[in-house]
Amino acid sequence: MMPKTIAIVGKSSVNVDHDAYAFSEKLAYELVQAGHTVRHGGYKGGIMEAVSNGASRAIIENNLPTNRNIGVPEKRFDTDSERTDAKMFLDPSKDICDRLRGVVLESDYIVVAPIGGDGTMLELQLAIQENTLAQYTGVVRPIILCELPNGTKWTDILNVQLKELENG
Repeated sequence: MMPKTIAIVGKSSVNVDHDAYAFSEKLAYELVQAGHTVRHGGYKGGIMEAVSNGASRAIIENNLPTNRNIGVPEKRFDTDSERTDAKMFLDPSKDICDRLRGVVLESDYIVVAPIGGDGTMLELQLAIQENTLAQYTGVVRPIILCELPNGTKWTDILNVQLKELENG
């Protein structure tokens, strides 16, 4: 399999002792160790930090290229938010739309972490929308929803949404 770029998105305010943090850190480690690149929001805290930490550990322990851990920062957050220890950062995005494109639309796969908030939902909806348009663009990005017993029930959320859209 050719190396892929994989966006891992999730809640920005998850404690390090939450199962979703450990899950995301381990997933990033294994993906980078297998030769893939991970993209994340680029700031300390929550899933972004877990992904960056896992990827950085894989890079260091296996002497891998540093460009396999990519943070996608945004100008407005750079003034009062600390960046992760990602080995590479893209230039800060000018706004949230630009940042969403940098994380979601520049990746081959989208992994939704086991816990998320409104920002995660926005990233997921963008990926779904782009896949809906794939009949015209030809670019389908597989979306992988991860769930844990103490996390976000992504399948339930999407099922309710689809049901409402069918009935409306």
